[in-house]
Amino acid sequence: MIKEERMTGRDAVLKTIEFKYPGRIPTVKGESADISMLYYLPASDFVAPEHGMDEWGCLWKSLNSDMGDQGQVIRHPLADWNTSSSYRFPDPNAPGRVEKFQTTVKHLVEEGKFICASIGKGPMHLLADLRGFEAFLLDMMEYPERIGFMLDGIFGFLLGLTERFSRLDVDAIWIWDDQAMQTGPLFSMNLWCRLFKPRYAELFRFAHARGLKVFMHTCGHIGEHLGHLVEAGVDVIDNKQPSLWMDCPEVKQLKGKITFSTCLDIQTTMNNISESEVENATHKLIRTLSLPSGGFLGTCYLNPDLKIRQEKTLLMLEAFKTFRWNS
Repeated sequence: MIKEERMTGRDAVLKTIEFKYPGRIPTVKGESADISMLYYLPASDFVAPEHGMDEWGCLWKSLNSDMGDQGQVIRHPLADWNTSSSYRFPDPNAPGRVEKFQTTVKHLVEEGKFICASIGKGPMHLLADLRGFEAFLLDMMEYPERIGFMLDGIFGFLLGLTERFSRLDVDAIWIWDDQAMQTGPLFSMNLWCRLFKPRYAELFRFAHARGLKVFMHTCGHIGEHLGHLVEAGVDVIDNKQPSLWMDCPEVKQLKGKITFSTCLDIQTTMNNISESEVENATHKLIRTLSLPSGGFLGTCYLNPDLKIRQEKTLLMLEAFKTFRWNS
């Protein structure tokens, strides 16, 4: 077994995901994190037709941009379905998206970092961005062919980005795709399994075939999704609200089969716990969700909007660092 002091961040993350006894808890965020993130860039020739418009044709407005809030889409490019025949999805192969990362990746490899390449937002976000939230939900029931059209374009983009990142020396793709509300699924899991699961599985098989792990960030109560996401090929679930789902039966059944990237609940625990309780609560969380062989990555929430005291976050990160299964 590799001695802990000689283990790189990449070693520790891989051993955690593969349940090969990393000996410590690797970290996703925070000082000296084991994971580094890359975010694809807009096409080099992209010029926004108007201020606040992205490559998907969505017009954004934020009332709190100083706090890092992207805001809301105030104009959806496919709100009028009659325009769909002329709509063009972004080109994943456009120049400028990933080329500049070659030098960065080289340095990160030398530093021993585990490199995650973000392929951006997934369909649960993009369908609402493109069509409008209410319209996309109605389409799933009344016009599933519209959903198919949008999903084909979305997953084509995600697959193209995955292929491009796979040519660099990265370790994983990371997709941001909130699956659930605070109380559970946004809509019928039968619909989800029919429309979304096969497409996720195809994308994740493509990534795995190129030697990449799959990370998915999803907020909400993900209990009913967990088994399906594991079957689709997700290796790591990133979710910062474990109080919603950590005690559900699915977690007990899947413990040891998926890795959780999580922290003390950012909407409940972090603002209600005392500093003296942080270490024990953090260690309990790790033991609840993982095994000595692996299954837990420590993360945190750094944005100021939830007013989480920095002292608590630092104590939690220290608790990740000091945790040992034999103590």
